Amino acid sequence: MPKEGFEVNPEVVMIPPMERFIRDWNKTEIPVEIKGIFIRHIADVNTIDQSFKIAVGFDMMWPSNKNDIENWNKDPVNFTPEFVPNFEFPNAKEETLERRALENGNPFRIQEVDGTKFNFLRTLVYLTCIERLELFSFPFDVQDLTLTMDMSFAPVQKAMFVPGRGAFPKPDDNVLSTGKSDTVLSIGDFKVPLLILNRQYCTVPDFDVERCLLQFRNACYAGDEILGDDAFRWGQVTIRIQLKRKAEGYLYRVAFYNLLLAYTSVCTFALDPVDGLGDRIGFLITLILAAVAFQFIVSQYLPNVSYLTLLDKYTFAVFTICCALLGVISYIGIADMSNEKRLQSDKWCLWIYLAALTLVQCLFWLYGIKTRQHELDRLKMGEMQLTKINYSPKIDTPIDIVRGGLLKESKKPMRVADSTAFVSFAASAH
Repeated sequence: MPKEGFEVNPEVVMIPPMERFIRDWNKTEIPVEIKGIFIRHIADVNTIDQSFKIAVGFDMMWPSNKNDIENWNKDPVNFTPEFVPNFEFPNAKEETLERRALENGNPFRIQEVDGTKFNFLRTLVYLTCIERLELFSFPFDVQDLTLTMDMSFAPVQKAMFVPGRGAFPKPDDNVLSTGKSDTVLSIGDFKVPLLILNRQYCTVPDFDVERCLLQFRNACYAGDEILGDDAFRWGQVTIRIQLKRKAEGYLYRVAFYNLLLAYTSVCTFALDPVDGLGDRIGFLITLILAAVAFQFIVSQYLPNVSYLTLLDKYTFAVFTICCALLGVISYIGIADMSNEKRLQSDKWCLWIYLAALTLVQCLFWLYGIKTRQHELDRLKMGEMQLTKINYSPKIDTPIDIVRGGLLKESKKPMRVADSTAFVSFAASAH
């Protein structure tokens, strides 16, 4: 395997991602250690707007330079390091950031760790984040809430986020394909977990918080991975919180009521197929209207998506069977046949309707159990697998306007009186 300093072909050479991360860690000028991440609360997981609110604190430390130490000794109250990590949250639509002040009122301080002095900073952010939820399996779904933090205005050569000390064992230098590691991975003075999620204050009544993932990554622009270390890369921290939906409430409030309305329609067979045809039709139409009104009421609590969820498919199937029954009993009531044959057809219609209705219920429950198990498998996946689940190149690939996107209208001769000076570009998703 190639050692550090040798050129490698990114399409051919296979190196564990952790080794590449360690190599970047060794080379970066300012490793910003995330000493701890504290998720204070999660709230308002909005299935309709596909957003959620989160409050999270970051404890960071990075090496102090000579000027930092001198300025700290002179005036600790007004001290500010020469370098302060600048970060942003690309999937946040609302953001409030606080630097938590210490005893002297200054959020910054210098502390010695293992003979080296570090700048310390605690930051608390309140965010409303956008999350594209995958709701095909609703209400048996498992959802991922993702928070991404990017290092701004600094490539990995300048600064990068790294996990706190003692996060994972330091690899043996003899087995590292990238050469000797000078990182501080194995020094574990801090016994604090990398991430703490306070589930006591998570107000997500429709979900159970099941699992958290934390990834430190040196990201690059989509498509630049082939460039390897030559790509422009920046430090990135991704927090993924996995929630399991509590399906029982939706099953009782929506599915069970649909079931009752559907089986109530069997009462129509107690009426005479000819003399009571009008009452039969009126009874079924009333039930169908009741089902429509019920769906209108509960729709505000259901996902507003352009595709059918599993619960939508079940509701649609039950509604279709009820409408089909209305057509069949109308035909039986007006068809030219003997009374004996009419009664026999009516009886067959009853049993077929009951069988179809029961089959729909059984299929819904069996498919629901299978879907739930499939969704629970997500709780065993790694960050890369989970990222691919909600990623579709057809709709998620960035639209990049490049120099070649110059539009012809920019070069087309026009009368001066008809336009101003301009140059325009365009790019397509296809």
